[in-house]
Amino acid sequence: MCLAGLWWTMDALPRAKGDLDQAGVLALLPSLVGVVLGGWGSWAGIRALQDQRTASVIAEELARLVARAEGKQYRQLLGSGQAAPDGRIDLTFTATATGMSGSRADGTLEGIADYYRSLRPGRMAITGTPSDGRDGQTGGDAGTGKTVLALSLILGLAKERSPQAPVPVRLTAASWPGSDIRDWLRAHLTDVYRLPRREAARLVDANLVLPVIDGLDEMDPGTTPGYTSRAAALLRCIERFEHGGEHCPVVVTCRHAHYQALVEAGTEPRIVARIAVARVDASRAHNYLSQRVAGTERGRARWQPVLSALDTVATGPASTVQPEHTLLAETLDTPWRLTLAATVFEERTADGRYLRDPADLLVLAASGHLYEYLLDQYIGAAVAAGHRGADDVYQPQGADSRPRLDANTIWRHLAFLARYLNANSGTGDGSPRRVAGRTLSSTDVVLHELWPVAGKYWPRLTERVLIVALLLLAVPQAGVTSQVTQLCGRSSSASRCSTAQHGPGHGG
Repeated sequence: MCLAGLWWTMDALPRAKGDLDQAGVLALLPSLVGVVLGGWGSWAGIRALQDQRTASVIAEELARLVARAEGKQYRQLLGSGQAAPDGRIDLTFTATATGMSGSRADGTLEGIADYYRSLRPGRMAITGTPSDGRDGQTGGDAGTGKTVLALSLILGLAKERSPQAPVPVRLTAASWPGSDIRDWLRAHLTDVYRLPRREAARLVDANLVLPVIDGLDEMDPGTTPGYTSRAAALLRCIERFEHGGEHCPVVVTCRHAHYQALVEAGTEPRIVARIAVARVDASRAHNYLSQRVAGTERGRARWQPVLSALDTVATGPASTVQPEHTLLAETLDTPWRLTLAATVFEERTADGRYLRDPADLLVLAASGHLYEYLLDQYIGAAVAAGHRGADDVYQPQGADSRPRLDANTIWRHLAFLARYLNANSGTGDGSPRRVAGRTLSSTDVVLHELWPVAGKYWPRLTERVLIVALLLLAVPQAGVTSQVTQLCGRSSSASRCSTAQHGPGHGG
């Protein structure tokens, strides 16, 4: 900048006219020098302040960001309703350890953070517990609370951490780009938490980030991933995640059947504590519904048939329990299904009337159609529910200026997004879809990453067409600006000539 200013000054001085201020021209060079020196000083000061931000200081700020973001997600998974804080289920789990010390045999949701701190090293896999179906076959473990347990672990570790403890950061397994774990962490901290690259690298290099990888079962199509699957490749990458010859802590969540298939394929990490989240028994289901929907006299009267059935299963001998009561307890044995039941059968009309009778839960459970019925009715009930999170301000009905949501429209939109995400999970050869060298997520709905939903080429083509159109519009505008500048220059020259001839006041 200084050399350019010097050249311009030396070139302009010989052509300077009498009516130009030569001192102003000569003053350009030192002013440019001052600008450059001031900018360099500011840059040096900022770099010095950045160097003072140690990894411990950055980790403390990241822990607050994680607690705020994951706390919101945690409340949403609990139901996000006015009764959600009192409607939590203290999930239980059993643990088996391979090649590590400090692992107990069981624990609960409330104590998961303390349990994890006792592990050496902190490597843990969270799965569910499969259920025995009505036909004697083993059912899946979807909705058993794996993500809820992982979020409870993240919040417990983030809110009560020592300066040397790593900050838990949740990553979606399906978004793994195939790179090293450290490179993945650096990119995630930069993209999601907006950390500068230098600070993200400083945290990861100091081993102050604990990766909590959620949804290992969502990386591959099918239920039996083999040795060549993406999930197996990620587990092998986790096995190589070390520092100084010691394994770095990692937490993963996965469905039971998928994880068992990976174990049989010989890809299970050699050192890991495996947590199996237990099914919700009838007693815990009774306590949850009593807090969530039966906290008032009217609520207890409505839900009394269901509460009595669950109480019978929890306390009575199995030989004396009615079959429909047993089927109800078996159907409502996960946090997800209990949340569905509480949401669907609490739906009201605009004038406050309940649309459904909870006693119908027994009939639907006996027929074997309860879960499908709850899924069919859930979106409409969730849209109609007056739910609010802990961070929202409650507004009376009619005071909200936002347009009322339509359940049918939302159903169509969600179905469209679901088809798109399912298509991302696997193409014809079984591999996930990739665009511009990046694997598209099959689980996460991130607004600025949804552009491939319109296709690989149309969004890019539309972007290029818009850029060309803007350039074509800018060219004539630049020509008009040039003409206006020339006219203004001529007008200014005429004004100076008139002022010289007639004196002030005659040049207008």
